[in-house]
Amino acid sequence: MKKFLSFAAAVAASALFVVSCGGAKEAVDVNGEWAGGSIDGNAVETIMNEVVISFDGTNYSANTGVNMINGTYSVEDGALTLDEGMMTRMAGDPAAMAQETNFVNAIQEPLCITLDGENLQLIDADGNVKLVLAKK
Repeated sequence: MKKFLSFAAAVAASALFVVSCGGAKEAVDVNGEWAGGSIDGNAVETIMNEVVISFDGTNYSANTGVNMINGTYSVEDGALTLDEGMMTRMAGDPAAMAQETNFVNAIQEPLCITLDGENLQLIDADGNVKLVLAKK
């Protein structure tokens, strides 16, 4: 019973979380392949593999630099939402693993989409730039 109540509380709390991306003037097309530029303001380093995320229709795939993630995504009212997806679980260089953790944490919540020149910026509900990605 205790687990059910915790689950119900988590569902209720998540239902209250809504990202408002009302400032978006035009829809941004995320389809294609984007390479990591920065995560939480820190430059992405190619330690093992390049950090890349690709969008195709409603599917996404990402290379975190160590592991791969595949799942589905949606864009609604300027907000990008990625499902948890399926992720490989390989170990890597400690610096690459830390960068992967930051990447995965950054995509856990809906993010507002903006374009800054050729760069895709993904911004959280508090206005923090979580990811900056360059079109490949």
